[in-house]
Amino acid sequence: MRIEHALSIRADARRPIRVLVVGAGGTGSTIVMGLPYLDQALRVWGRFAGLDVLLMDADTVSETNCIRQPFSVSDIGQNKATVLVNRINLFWGMRWRAEPRDFDERTFERIQDTSIDFLIGCVDSRAARSVIARSLAKSNNRTAYWLDLGNNAASGQFVLGQPWNARNRRSAERLRTVNELYPENRTNVRQDSDVDICVLYTGAFFPDYSMSQGLDGPLLGYVDGTYTYAAFKNDVQAALIAYFGKESVTRGKKAFDVHANTYRIDADVVPAFEHRRFHGNPAFNWFDSGTQICPDAGSVIVNWPRQNYAKGVGKNDATGRRFKAVTRILKRLRNEMADEGYAAADPIPSYLIECLVWNVPNEAFGHSALKADVRWALAHLWNETRTHETCNEWGEINELKYLFWSGQPWTREQVKTFLQAAWDYIGFE
Repeated sequence: MRIEHALSIRADARRPIRVLVVGAGGTGSTIVMGLPYLDQALRVWGRFAGLDVLLMDADTVSETNCIRQPFSVSDIGQNKATVLVNRINLFWGMRWRAEPRDFDERTFERIQDTSIDFLIGCVDSRAARSVIARSLAKSNNRTAYWLDLGNNAASGQFVLGQPWNARNRRSAERLRTVNELYPENRTNVRQDSDVDICVLYTGAFFPDYSMSQGLDGPLLGYVDGTYTYAAFKNDVQAALIAYFGKESVTRGKKAFDVHANTYRIDADVVPAFEHRRFHGNPAFNWFDSGTQICPDAGSVIVNWPRQNYAKGVGKNDATGRRFKAVTRILKRLRNEMADEGYAAADPIPSYLIECLVWNVPNEAFGHSALKADVRWALAHLWNETRTHETCNEWGEINELKYLFWSGQPWTREQVKTFLQAAWDYIGFE
């Protein structure tokens, strides 16, 4: 299948394309040393005034960097970004800039530019990618593209995405970012440390027009696809077996279990199609993008991972990081209770706990000690789940699914029982 994407950056011969490169190590140094050639090509083309590049890295050149990176012995001890940018400016006559510090959540405010055209991430950790993702998701950010690069000893990858921010959120065909395609559940605890991987097919989608006014496929120019979900799931199975071996892969109703061994942990691989929930009318319309799973038993499961991630980050920021902290504590508590034979903990999955804490008001997270936050959260949740009326409108973190409506694998009564058991287990009075 051929997929084409038209850049959202409008050609303007009077202004350069603004590029922020984060990281000046092996990948970042290689990328930034090649950008002058792209700058020259853009100028000859006449559509843009070249590139305006800012390179960020707090690291200094070490002796080992002189082997695989473009540094010499005379550079040892100097800042990597400064060395590279000075070299480029002297040779090419540029006015590019270097900032000898790490990227953080206040970087855009510090450089006074929230409308970067391309952020090129050359970082080597999930934590660093999470910082970039949170910064790009802020309400006032207008970065057009995030190009994430990474590699190991034998392979590499890149993901070009459009962050879900003020600039891109209304784009119907927005490219997903690395953190959306590979969402990190930042509230995982050790007992839940198996890996859940979604293999998402975006060449077709399952539509839902029920919340729109007069929309349908033909009106929007869509036609039925020929590649079925069943065929896709079979193809995923064949690919897993070809790579891991038949004895390492077990097919379940919803997912494939790739068994752990001495060098990998257990993984659940979930094949999914894109799901689009349409809104609006023929004159003005948009859609929410999620995932749809069709288990072998014949039912349908729709999830919203991108929205879960974005909303969770927002709640965590609004509570001074207490949302994730309280969620981790309650997940560990649930696991400990299950290990000790408390039946009330068995029907309570990890995701449900996160959704419950999501429905706790933000003011509950402002106590001087985490224990007080946990106490307040448990008390609030128990009081509100005593009756159907007081929690009927609660939603999942994504705010696109009701928490206790039909179709959920848990009930309000199960939650209330668990909350009472958790309160007594801790010993609160």
